[in-house]
Amino acid sequence: MAYLYMPKKALILYGVISAGVMIAINAGRLSVFGGMVRFEIYLSIAGFLLILLGIFIGVQWISAQPGRHLRIDADNNANLWALSTRELEVLELMASGHTNQEIADLLFVSLPTIKTHSSNIYSKMHVKRRTQAVQEGIRTGLIMPHTKD
Repeated sequence: MAYLYMPKKALILYGVISAGVMIAINAGRLSVFGGMVRFEIYLSIAGFLLILLGIFIGVQWISAQPGRHLRIDADNNANLWALSTRELEVLELMASGHTNQEIADLLFVSLPTIKTHSSNIYSKMHVKRRTQAVQEGIRTGLIMPHTKD
C-alpha cells in the first residue's frame, strides 16, 4: 500500500508562514490599527489566508508527485488464471483506479460488457471484489508498479 508523503520542506514552509500570520495579527491588534478593527476580523482574515496557503501548498505538492500506476506484466508468465487479453486490459485499468464507466469509455465498449469482463475476472481469480483481484494480481506478480514516463 502506498502512502502519500508530505515533504518536510512544505510542512516547514506552512509552519513558518502560519507563525508569521499570527505574529502579524498580534502586532496589528496591539499597535498598527490601534483597535480600529475587531479581533474576530483579524482571526477571520488569518484563517482565510491560511486556508488559501494550505490549498496552494497541497496543489503544488500533488502536482509534483510522480505519476504512478499499476501495469500488467504479461511477459512474466504470472497469468495463472488464463485471463484473456481483454480481461488483462480491464484488470490493468481497474488497478489504475478507473471506474467501470471510465474503463468502458477507454476501451470503446459498453458498460455491461465491462461488467461481464469484471465478473469473468472475479470468477477466474476466485475473488469477490475488484480490490481483491488487484491485490491477487500484485501478489502473484501479474500487476507491477510502473512510473509514467
